[in-house]
Amino acid sequence: MNVTQAAIAQHVRGLEAELGVALAKRTGRTVALTPEGARLAQNLSSGFETISEALGDFRARQQDRPVQMAATVFIAQSLVLPRLHEFWAKHPVIEVSIQPTSGAVDLIAGCRL
Repeated sequence: MNVTQAAIAQHVRGLEAELGVALAKRTGRTVALTPEGARLAQNLSSGFETISEALGDFRARQQDRPVQMAATVFIAQSLVLPRLHEFWAKHPVIEVSIQPTSGAVDLIAGCRL
């Protein structure tokens, strides 16, 4: 994460000051969690696991979406469609959705501008 131990220690001390409770016990060169620190770490781990699962679900849904492309009829017919078989030969699982149009299209909203 490109964060030094000193920076992490400073953030932990700041969090301890904000919460008004010691989260870690420092003895010489060793650090151990206090009961409060262990409870916070466990709850944070659960939260991070939930975030990780949500991101995994999101990424899985994104992989199922086709590549969407809008192009003029001329570009679609003369450049894209003749080469589409080459793309599918290299990437057989990627779906492609081509929208030939004479105007601008908002692919996110799925409507003409």
